[in-house]
Amino acid sequence: MNKNKYLIILCFFTYLINAQEETSLNSSKLGNSIIENYDNKFLSRPESVWSVIRSNKSKKVYFGTYSGILEYDGNNINNIEINGEIENQIRTSYTRTLLQDNDNVIYAAGNGFFGKIENDVFGKTTYNSLMEKLPDSINSLNQVFWGGVSKENSIYLYSRDLIFKWDGSSFENLGNHRTFSGS
Repeated sequence: MNKNKYLIILCFFTYLINAQEETSLNSSKLGNSIIENYDNKFLSRPESVWSVIRSNKSKKVYFGTYSGILEYDGNNINNIEINGEIENQIRTSYTRTLLQDNDNVIYAAGNGFFGKIENDVFGKTTYNSLMEKLPDSINSLNQVFWGGVSKENSIYLYSRDLIFKWDGSSFENLGNHRTFSGS
């Protein structure tokens, strides 16, 4: 008798599991996510991608590529031009690093440039240079930022020789790599 009870309960629960509507199995409410893979033609560029970041604010995805910065809003890919007084004097190219601070500001750095990614008055995403904020003792025309990190609402950038801290309004030269390595 006891075995029959378990068999009836098992059949009943099996019926309930199979009785779900097919559409509910694909529902995002169940936590299922659609995964879609893309090849490099997706970005309309075959060059390297050095950095990728998703904005916590706008939910857009930014790609640091060999040719600059790309923005993906879920439907369209836009090229963000790197312009600035210093950037226009030299040949800027690859975007090595994209960072986001605690205020959800996106920063881009690379070969000869550092600046913010933000919307202009018309809602278009633009690059705004911060290179003119480098201290006069640093040759801004000769800086290639290799990478960086965002920590405690500051951006730390490193070049071949120097480490910089950006606090949202000014740069601080923290010295060269030997200062931190102990050599």
